[in-house]
Amino acid sequence: MIGLRFPAIKFRQTSRITDYEINIELPDSLYRETRILVKADSTNAQAIQSTGIERERIPLSREEERAYAEIDSTYTLEKAFQPSGFLADRLESSGNDSGLFGGRSFLPGGVGVRLGFNRVDGFRVGAGYSKRFESIGMRTKLFTDFNTQPENWDYGIEVDQRLISGESIQQVRLIGGYENKTDQRYNSRLYSQFMISFNTVLGGEDYFDYFKNERVYGGLILKRVLPRTDFKMTFNHERHSSYEINEIFDYSLFGWHNNRRLNPGIKDGLLNSIETGISYNVESLNYGFAGRRQFEIKAEFSDSKLGSDFNFTNVTFAADWSVQTFYGRRLFANTLDIHFSAGYSFGELPAQRFGAVDGVLSRFTPFSSLKTRNKIPYEGSRYWALSAEHNFRTIPFELIGLRTLSDRGWGIIVFGGAGYSNAENTGINFIPMLTDGIHSEAGLSLNSIFGIMRVDFAKRLDKRGSFIGVSIPRYF
Repeated sequence: MIGLRFPAIKFRQTSRITDYEINIELPDSLYRETRILVKADSTNAQAIQSTGIERERIPLSREEERAYAEIDSTYTLEKAFQPSGFLADRLESSGNDSGLFGGRSFLPGGVGVRLGFNRVDGFRVGAGYSKRFESIGMRTKLFTDFNTQPENWDYGIEVDQRLISGESIQQVRLIGGYENKTDQRYNSRLYSQFMISFNTVLGGEDYFDYFKNERVYGGLILKRVLPRTDFKMTFNHERHSSYEINEIFDYSLFGWHNNRRLNPGIKDGLLNSIETGISYNVESLNYGFAGRRQFEIKAEFSDSKLGSDFNFTNVTFAADWSVQTFYGRRLFANTLDIHFSAGYSFGELPAQRFGAVDGVLSRFTPFSSLKTRNKIPYEGSRYWALSAEHNFRTIPFELIGLRTLSDRGWGIIVFGGAGYSNAENTGINFIPMLTDGIHSEAGLSLNSIFGIMRVDFAKRLDKRGSFIGVSIPRYF
């Protein structure tokens, strides 16, 4: 697939047969009925141990011994076999990138081109620059963009300085920066601005709403305060202002769009806040390519005592977990993957701090999205989302004898999901997209089609509706 390459996975197995005899006499009773004489239960190691046969390990070769001695124990299968290509790079980008190229330093000297598109800025063209000063432990980033619709500039700078590096705490870093740019009114856990820009310019629905944000921030990052655990605290000083509601760039590259929806205004003002967060084992987003075991908790506090025009406390939580279920002795066991995220606020949370329950992006239906929610996400000051899927891999096709499909690696995934959002005590002047109860769904996926894609068939349960989409196949 152009721009997205999956590494080849080669598997070799050596087996030993012990405690056997050749050409012995067999009793006639063995041939009186057709039945299974030998059956291996790959899920039950105790069944093998109960036979009383002592298992002997095959000695490792010199190359294998050296590999086991030198290998990084944290280097998991999903890390070793991550997809590559420019699309894979963009899929791993955070939601804070800036569009089609997001400042990626594909040009010499740390310089990158920044391109993007949305219905408020129109086309965005700019450049970014990043530089590492390894001798003093400093990293710097700068960017500037020109927006064609309002004919204004976005710009910003960030400095990241290492203060301490040791064993009890891996690193203590001081961060700070300034930005004056178009910002998203709510964030997505799944989709970067690269994906939104690409989808919108081709005629898809613009997923976000926008406002103008002039921001100064600073704080500390503590890396590995506990095993795989990071801590972050920042102070934010932000000036928020609305765009004119009617200033919409009603355009797509081929004209494949309906009239662009209006961009709702926000409550303008000064937002000063203290934000803290703790994360465990957080990895790059992989859209269901591999299971993850991680969680993240964040809390933001804003009050008039900090000089803020807003008074609220907002707490968010997100967790992903993956466990093996059946056929655990296979190289790739069946797995159950679960995602849960939620947000709860106290006080009057402004619309520009709402959380989102992600739906699908056109026909892209990644894991943890509500696959029967299209175009724009649910949002609110209080929300939760739960997704689960069980990967049976090739087992169903093996059981019914469809070896053609199982030999090609095609598999079956069963999934379900639910989400809820509400907006209370917000003082907003528009009607947000709410769930109106609990949105629930279930479905089935055909996984690893030709090794590069997965097709999802989803049915909504609380109301009428269904959806068919595609996403990245689940491998691990």
